[in-house]
Order: sequence, then structure tokens, then C-alpha cells
Amino acid sequence: MGVWSVAPLQSIIETRRIDAEHYRPEYLRITDLLSWAPPLKQFIQEIIHPAEFSRKYSEDGWKVVRTQNVRPLRMDFDSNEVFLSEKVAKKLNKNHLRIDDILITRTGANFGQCSLFYAEERPALATSHTFIVRVNEKIDSAYLVLFLNTKQGRQLIDRGMYGSSQPEIAPRFLLRMPTPRFEGSIETELAMLVRKAYNLRKEAISSYRKAQHLLESEFGLDKLSFQKPVGYTAWFKELEQSRRLDAEYFDPVASLIIEGISKCAHVRLGANCKVGNGFPWNSKKFLEDNSGDPVVRIRDIRPSHIDIEGLSGIDPKYARNIGFPKAKEGDLVVGMDGIKYFYASLLQSDCYVNQRVAHLTWYPGAKISPEYATFIINSRIGQAQLLRDMTVATTVGHITNRNIFNLLIPFVSNAFHRQITNLVEQSINKKQESKRLLAQAKTRVEQLIEEAVRL
Repeated sequence: MGVWSVAPLQSIIETRRIDAEHYRPEYLRITDLLSWAPPLKQFIQEIIHPAEFSRKYSEDGWKVVRTQNVRPLRMDFDSNEVFLSEKVAKKLNKNHLRIDDILITRTGANFGQCSLFYAEERPALATSHTFIVRVNEKIDSAYLVLFLNTKQGRQLIDRGMYGSSQPEIAPRFLLRMPTPRFEGSIETELAMLVRKAYNLRKEAISSYRKAQHLLESEFGLDKLSFQKPVGYTAWFKELEQSRRLDAEYFDPVASLIIEGISKCAHVRLGANCKVGNGFPWNSKKFLEDNSGDPVVRIRDIRPSHIDIEGLSGIDPKYARNIGFPKAKEGDLVVGMDGIKYFYASLLQSDCYVNQRVAHLTWYPGAKISPEYATFIINSRIGQAQLLRDMTVATTVGHITNRNIFNLLIPFVSNAFHRQITNLVEQSINKKQESKRLLAQAKTRVEQLIEEAVRL
């Protein structure tokens, strides 16, 4: 059945848009719903389009915020942190970020995602694929970024999208977006919830870094450096035993790390858990709206934990007919394809696992916890072993169940194991609480909008 919308001529003149996408019924409903709200331009000091620059990243310097770092109501640097030298960064005035700036991705796969830039420990700058939004004294940026992440705010951003293969949004459209305002005490309370959630996430990152510092200090990884030579020398018996001839396998840094772990108290990962695999689900059975039963895919694995929200959904009837069992909360998954890393994640809920993802289930009475194992796999110790073991086909590296089973996991003492496990648990719990607070605040704004309309 055909669907159409009727748009006034004045709207077409103001928006300079005649495409049907801009006048989809759901977008018109949201605009009508917020017809009482003032435009965003009343509360904006400026919207900055950062300058383009050469992506010659350095080992240290100013943190670079790219589109993949901007997520709904959070900044994500878990696995993709890069830096620009201080000398270069200081010259890019238009890119410099300030505390409480709002970042909106203006193009790309993560188009329209918004986060507050909040309480970073070092100077940072944004890339040209984002907008930096600075508010005036009439609104709290924490409240505004919350609204932009509601279902109403997100639809308004989506309405301004233009382009097909590479969607973009223009500042002039953002400035025209209706922005609901409520009683000052209500907005203050909501903004406080947002800031509390961001602080919890900051504490979560701090807990994880404490664990990293403990590990690096214990094994001297913080002092380990090695200037890579043009070539390496290996004994013939090493080639014979490993059946490898590639230079990557004989990387001196990886060899030093593995040699050090081999000499200290350690356990093999496979002695503590069963290492299995996911199922090759039919790609045509994944549902576009992500409804259905959640499935972990390689792209979902980050060096921490996985919530099932946001995972791809598979047709439940198809999944039941296949009969492949779900992974359980507390299980561990490891990505088996990559080139720079093979991260591990703890599952926070039951879900299916896709092919090329290893699924680890813990034995009763295992010596190490899933939290500790996840942490070690994602550390320099775990990655050195997996990257050394990977084989490369064309441009993608692969590891096997055997590589994961044979991972050497250092075990200094029960106290050390308990301390690392507790810090990882703290980090996960604080991230979960942060997420809960943000969901609570977002739902409250959505309810306020609905109630305002009824009044």
C-alpha cells in the first residue's frame, strides 16, 4: 500500500528539501509533536566543523576523537585510541575540544550519534567528520545531549540526513530542530543524572587501568621496550617445531613476553574452560530491525563485556529449528579473525554466537575466573601470544581454538588473581550502572515530551 505525505510550500522553501525521505510520516509526526518547542539556535553559541588534517598519528600527544569514538551518550576508547603530536595538534584551533562540548558525528556509518565530551584527562581534538556543538548560558549541555539521544531527538537528526551512500547533516538543519524545555529543577536533575553516569564510566576506566598497571608492574611490561631490527635470527629447530617461516612469528617483543610468562607460575587457558565455536548462521535470517534472538558477531567484541542490547537479531523460529545452544551469562567470547588484535568479551546475558567467534565455558572449580582470563587475553600478554600465533590469508589474520586453548595465563598468587578480578568486576559494574542511569534519564525526557503534548 502506498504512503504519502503532504508538505506546505513554506516548509519546502525553508528546508530546501523536496525529497520524500525528509517528509516521511514519522518525521512529520515528531515535528508536529514538538511544534511548541523553540529552535535549537536559541541555545547554541556555535557549531564548529573541525578542519581536515593529515592522519599521521603518534604514540603520544593529544587524544584524537574520531567518529568511532562517539557513541550514544558515551565516549568509547576501549579499542581504538590514537594520538596526534602536540606540535601538530596545537595548530588545529578549530578542532580543539573543551569540557562539556557536545560531539555529533556528521557523516559515515555512525552518523548522528551524540555524546558529551566530559572530564578527559588530556587535551583532545576532533576530526572533520564530527561537529562540535557549544551551548550558551540558556541550557545545560548535559540536558541537551540527553534530549538529542531520545527517540524524538534521534528522529529529528535523522530527518536532516541527506545523501545515500554517505549520509550527512548540515548545521543549518540542526539549528532549526525543535528543542523541548522544561522546569529548571527538572532539567537540573536530569543533567545531574547524566554527569553522574559519565563520572561512573570514568571510574570504570580508572578501575581497569589500575588492573593494567598492576599487571605491567608485576611483569615489567611498563619498562619493556625493543627497537625492531630490519630482520630477526631464529634457530632452525624453532622453525621445525613451530612450522612457521614468517617474520611475525619471531617478533622479538612477543618472544620476550612469552618467554617471561613461561618462566613464571602460569596455567593454560584450556585447563580452565572448554573452547568451542559459534554457529554459521544464515545471513538472510538476520532481522533488519535487530528484533529476534541476539547473536554475538566478531564486530561486537570489545576488550571488556557485551550487553545483548544492540546485537544483531536472528529469526527465533529459524534458531530454534537449528537447535544450536545459546551461550550463557558469564561465558567468554573471543574474535578469531583480525589483523591487529583478537579481543575477548564477557557476556552479560544469554545469546547465540556466530561463526569465527570462539565460545569459552568455564569448568567448575577452575583456577582462574572468567574476568581474570578476559583481562589477560586483552592485555599485552594475551595479544602478544595470539598475534604471534595467527596465520594470514590475504589481508585477514586467523587464530584457531588450539591457539586459544594453549594461551599461557600468568598466575602470580591467589591475592593477585583476586585483586585483578575485583577491579575488572568493578569496572563492568560501574559501566552497567552508568548505562542504567542514562536509560532512566532518557526515558524521563521522552515521558515529559508526551505529557507536555497531552497538556
